[in-house]
Amino acid sequence: MTANATQPFFDNATSTTSFPVDDSTLNSAISVPNAEEHWTRSSTKLQHEINFYYKIIVFIIGCTGNVINVIIMQLITVQTVTRITITILALSDLLFLIFNIPTLIYPKFKNMSFYDVSSTTCKMTIFTGTFFAFVSCFMVALLTVERTIAVSIPLKAKQILSTNRVMIGMLTVVISYMSWVGFCTADYQIQPVNDEYGIFLFNSCLSTNYWQEFHYSFLILETAIPLCVVVIGNIVTGVVVARKIKTRAQLTGQDSQHKDSSQLILTTVSISAAFVLLTSPLGIFIAFGEKWVGEEVYNDYNSIYYLTLDCLYYTNFSINFFFYVAFTKSFRDKLKFLLKRMNCTSLNNPQHSVETNSTSQSSL
Repeated sequence: MTANATQPFFDNATSTTSFPVDDSTLNSAISVPNAEEHWTRSSTKLQHEINFYYKIIVFIIGCTGNVINVIIMQLITVQTVTRITITILALSDLLFLIFNIPTLIYPKFKNMSFYDVSSTTCKMTIFTGTFFAFVSCFMVALLTVERTIAVSIPLKAKQILSTNRVMIGMLTVVISYMSWVGFCTADYQIQPVNDEYGIFLFNSCLSTNYWQEFHYSFLILETAIPLCVVVIGNIVTGVVVARKIKTRAQLTGQDSQHKDSSQLILTTVSISAAFVLLTSPLGIFIAFGEKWVGEEVYNDYNSIYYLTLDCLYYTNFSINFFFYVAFTKSFRDKLKFLLKRMNCTSLNNPQHSVETNSTSQSSL
């Protein structure tokens, strides 16, 4: 859903999602401003300033959290589907944030000679923003499916979701989508946008042939399918867990193995819920917003609707770390170990050891 259509990619909008460019909207920007237009432009500038600084904060927090996620996952010696999925999810979130930085900061430095844009820059930003967003959504859906199967049919879960099978299936999906994104982004070019007098306004990253196919495939593959999988998977998991709880000991998680499983289920459900709440509003707006708010507002990157939903979507790539810390004790233990190691503190307490004698499929 990010950077997937004809987008004024390097204008004053700092968004990562796009709609077809409306020339009438662009040309209206050069009219002589009256009092109402001046207020509107001042309000728009403030909105973009808030959008910019909010995303910078999210970028810093997200990069830090995702780097820690990757490092802690590498402290686990046993290869599990959960560990692999969480690692790839953290990497894709991290790379999404990094590769969207050019789009985010360009409005602040577009007049600087050192900050040059080209069709190659355009293609790379469209490709990376789109591809890594898809991988993140795919990993959240896969994490939900893994938990659902592990809870529903625990005796067959390891056989169905063997590491080799999951890796082969994951690579097949990722490479197929990468090929599709590469094909579509090859059509993007930097094109100048001029006013009605022929005066240059800005460079825009535009697609001439495949933007519509790219747009709707992104809505389906990145938003609709993962959201359906996440919602259905969590409902099934909730029903199964509710049926399996027979004693208060199981309910409170006094059994250690059950407690680990419960913590991971709670973490997965939290990540899935955040994914639905943060990404679905923008997807719904892109799919149906034109009927609700009208064509002019729908195509306006300065719209408060668009900027707010875009910020929510961007937040999704930075919050998983907090769920791991909040709900998973094993993650907190490894984080403490990492922090003490960074402080060159010796670890004499065996409970901080990252080498576990037995790591089940349900543990991080």
